[in-house]
Amino acid sequence: MPKISEMKGTAFDGRKMGYVPPKKLSISPKLKLQSKHVKSIDPITYEVVRHALWHVNEEHGATIQRLSGSPVAMYALDLNPSILTEDGEFVYFGPYMQYMSGVTDTQVKWVLEYRSENPGIRDGDMFLANDPWVGAAHQQDVMLICPVFWKGELFCWVTNCLHQYDLGGITPSSFCGSAKDAFEEGICIPPVKIVEGNQIRRDIEELYLRSSRKPEAVALDFRAQLAGNITARDRVLALIRRYGPEVVKGVMKRIIDNAEVAFLKKLKRLPDGVWRERSYVECCRPGDRGTYRVMLTLRKKGSKLFFENEGTAPQNGAMNATYSGWRGSIMVALNQLLCWDQYFCIGGALRHVEFDPTPGTFNCANFPASVSTAPIQAMEISLYPAYNVLSKMIHSDLGRTIRLPARRSDRRCDRRFCHRRRNLDRWAIPHTDLQTAQRRAHGTDVPAAVSVSQGSNRFRGRGAVSRRALRRILLHRPPHRRDHPGHALLG
Repeated sequence: MPKISEMKGTAFDGRKMGYVPPKKLSISPKLKLQSKHVKSIDPITYEVVRHALWHVNEEHGATIQRLSGSPVAMYALDLNPSILTEDGEFVYFGPYMQYMSGVTDTQVKWVLEYRSENPGIRDGDMFLANDPWVGAAHQQDVMLICPVFWKGELFCWVTNCLHQYDLGGITPSSFCGSAKDAFEEGICIPPVKIVEGNQIRRDIEELYLRSSRKPEAVALDFRAQLAGNITARDRVLALIRRYGPEVVKGVMKRIIDNAEVAFLKKLKRLPDGVWRERSYVECCRPGDRGTYRVMLTLRKKGSKLFFENEGTAPQNGAMNATYSGWRGSIMVALNQLLCWDQYFCIGGALRHVEFDPTPGTFNCANFPASVSTAPIQAMEISLYPAYNVLSKMIHSDLGRTIRLPARRSDRRCDRRFCHRRRNLDRWAIPHTDLQTAQRRAHGTDVPAAVSVSQGSNRFRGRGAVSRRALRRILLHRPPHRRDHPGHALLG
């Protein structure tokens, strides 16, 4: 079967094939984008605005948790807020469920391409979406997309994604493990304008809630997501009023540029090559006893990384994932292994990463494949090869100059604590599920403690301590370098 790059003339528009954003988006001329920014920003202003934007994103996530009241948000942390530039490039995504990073920018870019002309994108609008072929991981992960306007021009986007209790389908909770196709699963909604002129459209909301067995819970979650976006939008506008749009946009661009420089610096230490990994999964539907292969190939050529899934089994049963789900799994590993020091800004790295899967396969399924179990099936199985191929590539750095965080691999950004002295070569990491892990360190220093993700108030287990208390650990960071996210003098 041909790869995406070999399918010339095929529409990857999120209808039959998963949406793949083109290099240049087709945006209606009716929509004016604010792209002007200053290139020279003094270091203090840069640091203040950079951290303010990060805290906007943190407050965004905390608002959803507090208003939702859902254990999914408070304890499972199955959500993620994001800030993106006017054209859909990541500034920050949050320290929650990490695979959602791979399904956020694609949906924003789809809205820019397919909603800017009709019905239009205006100040006070928000779009609701959960279509896996447009960008969701599965139908239960609902995204609320909010444009931020300044004086009639689109300045940036704030978005959030939150897992819902139930959106229909043949199984309560909408995890339909015996579904034959997407028509037996929860409702699929391409981005639709659910808020217009700062008013909820009741017709669209009632359509959204009608398919759920838990409409009251889903309605409350929707309002929590709405409040999160409004909070983030208001905070960004307050920054613009204080510092000016060109300064705030300049900080956003520099955050991404600095992350790009740090990523390229790591890549330059690594040789070009090809690394492969495979894993297997069994039983794609009830009664099935088959075994299915999942392949991943990583190619490094100069300053570019190419990911392919050639050799993966064809889509089958109820354990598939779409293009965006596969991409999200890879981005989890990419962020944790090569971008962990960039404060959840993966936009710089994505400028040098190409995803080229084979459509119609287990983790790049075409419509109407069953995908409701993707995060716990196909995406989880795709995550392991992603960690392995990237680890193999990093291990080819014979000088051992690339610093790594010492923590257990997990798709959630759980708390991790690192301790390193020059005379020691072992790490011990207490994990939130009361496990510990050890890693061998190469001869370089990394931050002594990293604890940025939100968490529940407490976790169970003998000797467990408050997560809130753990979150108060003072972050120690090494002096500013060009590859450090706090370096303000780049360019």
